[in-house]
Amino acid sequence: MRIASLLFSAALLLHPFAALAALDSDGDGLEDTEEITRGTDPQNADTDGGGEADGAEIANGRDPNVQEDDLTFDRDNDTLTNGEEEAMGTDPSSADTDEDGTNDADDRYPLDREYSRDEDEDGMPDEYEEKYNFSPTLRADAEEDTDGDGLKNIDEFIYGTDPMNTDTDNDGVIDGEEVEKGTEPLENPCLEFGSPKQPFADVSKHWAEGYAVRLQRVKVQPTGARLADGYAEGDVRLFAPDRAISRFELLKLALLSSCITVEDTQEPATVFTDVPLAVRPREPADRAERRRIIYSAMREGIVQGYEDGTFRPDAPVNRAEAVKILLAAARLKPLSDYDIPAPQFSDVPVDAWFRESIELAVGYDLLTGYPDGTFRPEQSITRAEAGKLVYLLMLINPHVNGYVLPADGLGLTDTAEEDMKHLEPTTEDSAE
Repeated sequence: MRIASLLFSAALLLHPFAALAALDSDGDGLEDTEEITRGTDPQNADTDGGGEADGAEIANGRDPNVQEDDLTFDRDNDTLTNGEEEAMGTDPSSADTDEDGTNDADDRYPLDREYSRDEDEDGMPDEYEEKYNFSPTLRADAEEDTDGDGLKNIDEFIYGTDPMNTDTDNDGVIDGEEVEKGTEPLENPCLEFGSPKQPFADVSKHWAEGYAVRLQRVKVQPTGARLADGYAEGDVRLFAPDRAISRFELLKLALLSSCITVEDTQEPATVFTDVPLAVRPREPADRAERRRIIYSAMREGIVQGYEDGTFRPDAPVNRAEAVKILLAAARLKPLSDYDIPAPQFSDVPVDAWFRESIELAVGYDLLTGYPDGTFRPEQSITRAEAGKLVYLLMLINPHVNGYVLPADGLGLTDTAEEDMKHLEPTTEDSAE
């Protein structure tokens, strides 16, 4: 035993750092020699004083000499540690991750600008309950099924479906059944990109050629109807891109591109004097289609008639009306105050009836207006301009499967931030 001890002592004399290499003086999981190499304090388990041991920081790729990245440190002073923020998905460098004015620690929904409070703690945000006329102080309404679709109100919030609409995506299957089957209650898979047909003879080299060609190839299920078939003129088909689109034509595009069911409505709230409601024996197909389109749009709250009781289906649509109609049909989610762009059109007054629609369209990068800074709301919208808006709306509308449609070749970029920017018009009088 004595001989072994003497040999060990001799080894230390020959190799003075041998014992040091095995030491972890502060118990932080790092040997003293490694601490010396890294510049941390071998006598202090938490060199940077951020609340996390040096060894743990190294093991997780953090810097033991910088306290701001420690899991137990509160970098943004919002009373949540970096570790808690990491678990919640919030930004440890920002006290208000969703920038809604409520501190992350006090925000029940710190990743969603729309919501921040839940007074009755029923799982539905107060803002959501106020929107649908539920009570923010009554827990019981979370367990109710207001629209009778088989989903409780709390489930509707979780799935993102409309608690006041049994069929949120208008695909003919109620939301509860879709959830039970495992299908998507928010998306109507009614769009297909079909094969080419006889090309339009009047869009070659037109700025909207790409949109017109693609609109012709979009088929709407279950009927398989082409979204845009144009006009027959002799042996050719025309798209008539620069012709003003009529109210009926725009409504047809709006409803079909949004996958809204088109059908006869027996008891509409209003019967227009210039759009017969009665079904006549051997009536022409175009007359029946006109009736179904117009009254279906009225049923959905997309349009109303004029004070004189007419609808004027063949009248042209101005640019302001067109944007409002198309957005109403697409049912895009409203933008938060933080996402609404600053006013940019010199001819769109603050109190204009269409201002909210224009702001929403600009916020979704659907319009940019004319080079002179105007929008020209009273000007009739052309078939080319309307077709462009319809196609871009399908690409971004979460209620339809627009992702099956190609976005390439339209001057759209690949980034998420820029992918809905428009082609530049080819003339001074063309607008996006």
